[in-house]
Amino acid sequence: MKVDNIKKISVISLCFLLVIGVMVFAFIKYNSEEYTFTDNNENILAIYVDGVKATSIPVKGSGYIFHKAECDNGASASWDKETWELKLPLTTKTKCKLYFKEPYRILSGDIDTIGSEIKIENEEFYVIGQEDSTHVRLLSKWNLNVGTNPYNTATGKQDSEVRGIRADNGTKYGNVPYSRTNYWDS
Repeated sequence: MKVDNIKKISVISLCFLLVIGVMVFAFIKYNSEEYTFTDNNENILAIYVDGVKATSIPVKGSGYIFHKAECDNGASASWDKETWELKLPLTTKTKCKLYFKEPYRILSGDIDTIGSEIKIENEEFYVIGQEDSTHVRLLSKWNLNVGTNPYNTATGKQDSEVRGIRADNGTKYGNVPYSRTNYWDS
């Protein structure tokens, strides 16, 4: 009887350990799939380029910019644009997701042609000239959603619904008076 109890306890203990082992292995595998890269300090990194998981950090000068870092343990990471590396001021291992994106997207034409359309984040611009070899002059495609009569809530950003004075006498959004008086009229 004593031997039977020892066998039962042994089998139950082994099953319990097996279940715990499988759970720990599944947890480690689940967490390691998302974070597959390490930096020099052995912090675990996941890298995303334009929202898609990537196998490496984009090369400096490749046209991508650093967008943001999300880290666990309350860590606050930053990106050094000069050395093109992660700055993480912690001594404990930390998991971070690094996001890179294109700074702009060409909608029509090209970056060097006047009249081409460029999109930066959610705002659109027309190319109106070149400032120098590394800078382009842009004009916003839509009026800014500002003033005492904004479309929904004033955002300070472009909005295709904000048209000011309209030829069709439609609703006028985003009006900002130039002056309270017509001083130039006299």
